[in-house]
Amino acid sequence: MLFSFVTLVLTVALAGSGLAADAPSRKKVPAPAAAAPVAPPPPPPSCQTAEFREICLTAHDPLERKRRAKDWLAGHGAGCSIEKLLTLKANRQIWLGTADTPDLAATIDTLIDARESANARESANASLQPPGVPPAAAAERSPARR
Repeated sequence: MLFSFVTLVLTVALAGSGLAADAPSRKKVPAPAAAAPVAPPPPPPSCQTAEFREICLTAHDPLERKRRAKDWLAGHGAGCSIEKLLTLKANRQIWLGTADTPDLAATIDTLIDARESANARESANASLQPPGVPPAAAAERSPARR
């Protein structure tokens, strides 16, 4: 009992003098750096079939026309609806002429397949929603989101 009393007195004395190991540090802690503002996400690419048609019909050189068409599809194809992609597919031979190649056809077909898969997933998710409940409200109730 005497030992615990002496230990207590020493602990209190050392804590008061600032020599105790568990005494709070007197170092200044730097303030956390302010978080850099997050840039808003870029808008989705627009899909104007008239722009694609203009690119195809104004470039005379077939190699240049093919390069410009591939660049446009890479930059804007993901933003195209299934209807617009089918319009591109139906008119690519007329608009591209001799620049129409199997790889351009495959690029357009790949975009169509990707859009159809996305639409199928969206419709499958919509069919799982309870009747009369908007999708946003159903997502809030979903146990997978908790």
